[in-house]
Amino acid sequence: SALLHGTGTAAGQMADELAMLLLVLRMLECTAPRPRPAVRWTTGAVAAVYVALGWYRLFVLLFILLVGVTVASMRADPALRRGTPACGAWMVAGFGLWVTEQTLCARAPALAWCHVGWHLCTARAGWLFFACHAQKRARALHHLL
Repeated sequence: SALLHGTGTAAGQMADELAMLLLVLRMLECTAPRPRPAVRWTTGAVAAVYVALGWYRLFVLLFILLVGVTVASMRADPALRRGTPACGAWMVAGFGLWVTEQTLCARAPALAWCHVGWHLCTARAGWLFFACHAQKRARALHHLL
């Protein structure tokens, strides 16, 4: 993130946001009952539109939508349900830090640390999600043996 933002270019900042969007799209794909090529095509299309047009609001709306769908999908799956509150809480905390940074950073540059917090929180949410998902897969494989 620091390297991408350090470029001082809009493309660098979009690449940083695109990585966060792809994380959430991958989380959504993992909650599907079976692999869905449509999710991958949709991910590619969203990435292309976002990069080509630079629609920042597209990132914000999709991120909120995808986090909601992912958390709802986790809650619906008994094997993932236990990790849902923590994953959702970290994602919401990160989003709150991101909104704080976006809203106040221009007036209070000392709040730029909120961006680091945003990445740390969403990384923790992603880690929790994938850890729960790996446990689910391990249990499923164990039952096959």
